[in-house]
Amino acid sequence: MKVLRSIAPRSLMGILMFVSAVMAAGQNRPVYVPHAPGVTPPPVRITNSIVPGEIPPAGATWTKAVNSPPVSVGSMLLLTDGRVLVHSEPNCTGCTGDYATWYTLTPDSTGSYINGTWLKVATLPGTYAPLFFGSAVLPDGKVVVQGGEYNCPNSNCSAVWQSKGALYDPLANTWTATTPPAASNIGDAQSVVLSDGTWMLAQCCAIAFGHGTFPVYYYFDESTLTFTTKSNSSDGKFDDFDEEGWTLLPSGLVLTVDAYTSNTILTGMNSEAYNSATNTWSTAGNTIKQLWDSNCNRGGGSFEVGPAVLRPDGTVFAAGSSDCAAGHSAVYNSLTGTWTAGPDIPDSNAANDAPAALETSGNVILEASPFSGTFTAPAKFYEWDGTNLTAFPTPPNAVNTPSFVGHLLVLPNGQIMYTDFTKDVEFLTSVGTFNSSWQPTVTSVDSTLVAGSTNTISGTQFNGLSEASSYGDDFQNATNYPLVRIVNNTTGHVTYCKTHDHSTMGVATGSTIVSTSFDVPAGIETGASQLFVVANGIPSAAVAVTITGAGGGFSLSANPTSVTVVQGSSGTSTITNTTTGGFNDPVTLSASGQPSGVTVSFNPTSITGTGTSTMTMDVGSATVPGTYTITVTGTSGSTTATTTVSLTVTGPTGSFTLAASPKTITVTRGGLGRVNLATTATGGFNSSIGLTASGQGANVLVLFKPSTIPAPGTGHAAMQIKVAANATTGTRTITVTGTGGGVTKTTTVTLTIN
Repeated sequence: MKVLRSIAPRSLMGILMFVSAVMAAGQNRPVYVPHAPGVTPPPVRITNSIVPGEIPPAGATWTKAVNSPPVSVGSMLLLTDGRVLVHSEPNCTGCTGDYATWYTLTPDSTGSYINGTWLKVATLPGTYAPLFFGSAVLPDGKVVVQGGEYNCPNSNCSAVWQSKGALYDPLANTWTATTPPAASNIGDAQSVVLSDGTWMLAQCCAIAFGHGTFPVYYYFDESTLTFTTKSNSSDGKFDDFDEEGWTLLPSGLVLTVDAYTSNTILTGMNSEAYNSATNTWSTAGNTIKQLWDSNCNRGGGSFEVGPAVLRPDGTVFAAGSSDCAAGHSAVYNSLTGTWTAGPDIPDSNAANDAPAALETSGNVILEASPFSGTFTAPAKFYEWDGTNLTAFPTPPNAVNTPSFVGHLLVLPNGQIMYTDFTKDVEFLTSVGTFNSSWQPTVTSVDSTLVAGSTNTISGTQFNGLSEASSYGDDFQNATNYPLVRIVNNTTGHVTYCKTHDHSTMGVATGSTIVSTSFDVPAGIETGASQLFVVANGIPSAAVAVTITGAGGGFSLSANPTSVTVVQGSSGTSTITNTTTGGFNDPVTLSASGQPSGVTVSFNPTSITGTGTSTMTMDVGSATVPGTYTITVTGTSGSTTATTTVSLTVTGPTGSFTLAASPKTITVTRGGLGRVNLATTATGGFNSSIGLTASGQGANVLVLFKPSTIPAPGTGHAAMQIKVAANATTGTRTITVTGTGGGVTKTTTVTLTIN
């Protein structure tokens, strides 16, 4: 667990100790020669005796973004059209933004992200505003986020280990809520896209929260936005998933280092591998050195585990966490299934929640900070070359922050992007380059590509040799999928084509022929060009292509793209038809996807040439409240174009009351208290009501069962107050807030701790 920087550091298991009873007793530096896949790497040096005399790689530099983001940013994922999707995360004093907002960073016409521009995109649905969550880019190019250690509506963060989630469609620029798994606390869970494209997600701490007697994990069904439980009592997983990270291996297995948050063995050093073909877990061997924080086998540690990154030679570099000594490291050979001890992290540092990423040279960069205090500044960077772990240039702001605030993302130009909850976004330009055997190769693609068309491209190693980045739990931003880059020969301008429907998400696929689809943008420059497939920042050899214009045509857009209408009322959006190439035929408009009770009309019903039409959505009084995506289709002969409008239907104006009983409660340290909450809808109010708490103070955990009162808003919930054994005695006031349908109500409960 990481913590809000305004909250004193503490471990998740420290908070949950009373929930679960499962806690048991440069110069002189050797020249690095890249390892080809399958070639045995050189011996690992496990001491750091000469590290202070070594020099960071000459020429590796960090460069600040020319255009700072409008808000403080953190988690980020690489979209398959070359843009970076970045989450607003103002998790520091003086930071700005909110946790429901996302931005994209678009590279300039030369492909530079340093000179890129920021654009605010759609916000998350409802009151979902997470911090520290599971995340992935799916094979169709959409993005899924689920869970959250904290939920922060209006930037008011509460530790709730929530299970809400949403799916982002970059084409429609919309977020759609997923259906959370029943009886779950996803929280700051780990996740991975399996080789077959299935997104696998853990429940962070099912055992600790009392949701079962064994660890729980799920497969995501994108077609229904639901989750299927895959875990069972005989699947072989040794301990709960909390704090662990998952690394996809060339074999398709998923590697994890146990954190022992359940079945705790203070001297434990086990690792495990998941086999999706059999849906079973089995031991992957002893890590030789302990990589989770057990407080040096004394107990009371944070249980954190550092990142683990697969390298092109098939080894996984795994960094360790500690709050009592320098973090250890270990190396897993995925070819032999064996572990080798690695060096301790220099400078008495540890990877207590920390990012790592793969450079195009095959080396791994790691951020770490002092083990003392677990989550303390300053952070430093190191580079693992397969033999040595040495000092590396550090972003300027890292001296002010611990490692847990850092995020790393490998970009398609080979740079690595860094964010740290501030507006200081940095880009690493490394030295060294890739081995040619690591490059994707293109075996089949049309030599003439039409602007606005969808095409198929085939070849080898389109997904790269690694997921390329690692953090563990809290967020994931793997880039093991192909991007298609086209460079115009005359202007040198760079265009990324959206890729989707990859034939595999496996890494290091070797000589196997794989494929993906890509969309050539309608506005791309025409003429002779060079096409590249890029994976993890490594491009294929250039393929000569010719880009031709699409001829006359049209496209649709909507303004606004989101409309909110009260039952019994109507709303409008302006539909614009934009023509190209002299196209001047009538375009007839129609709508689909509207719910029962909603009538959509257009005035005029058709548009000739470039022009507009007013789209009116009449919402009946009995229409079920909710958010719906309406697809507007323009048809002219056999040619069609679409755009979407998001319609949110709300109930009539009303309110609700929120009451607590008892209003005063006394709980002994280490104990548990319960308060009954009741909500009553009035005046036609018809909405779900989300419950949050504040003011409980340190070492007091407040949970709501359920955390949301369903629509129409009349219902009950139990508020559980769990007081840690080390909580401060005395009296405090807990404010309970109910939010729904645009209405917020509060009540208070006086808590006395003996």
